[in-house]
Amino acid sequence: MTVTQFEILLKQHGNFIFGFCCHLTGSTDLAEDLYEMAVLKAFSMICKINCKGSDEDSYKSARNYIIGIAVRLYKNEIRKKMNNSIVYDNEIIDSIKSEQDIEADFLENDIKSAVRQAVDNLSDKFRIVVYMFYFVDMSIEQISCNLKIPKGTVKSRLNRARAIIKKEMEEKGYDGY
Repeated sequence: MTVTQFEILLKQHGNFIFGFCCHLTGSTDLAEDLYEMAVLKAFSMICKINCKGSDEDSYKSARNYIIGIAVRLYKNEIRKKMNNSIVYDNEIIDSIKSEQDIEADFLENDIKSAVRQAVDNLSDKFRIVVYMFYFVDMSIEQISCNLKIPKGTVKSRLNRARAIIKKEMEEKGYDGY
């Protein structure tokens, strides 16, 4: 990857990578630090980043590489006993207000908030896989490669996370989720 391609990558996917860091850390302050460290680390390894073309798939692959770096840095920080508290700002939840059906919008936001809380309550090994699969749209294979764990482990963690989220949602009275 060239420096020019790296700049294009950050212009196109920088906000997405930062958003992932926000989800991962639960704090914009910690996310800023994590984002900066991940980008610097990626830039220092620019020759290892595969971006053989200017098509969207090449840049998504490079984006996923940086997200993998961010996950590893985040795990390392946790191991070093840095701030492990999760603070979630409910304003991050996207809310699209409909003038026709405010009650439906309220219920939808309530469910999103409950799901977000259930995901945030997961342990890191489940939460990270859920974020990568659902929020970054990474495949099982890509997650496996980035986290350096077997595909079966990724599938197992996703399945267990879904079961934990389902149980928590049912306990809160959200049947069928």
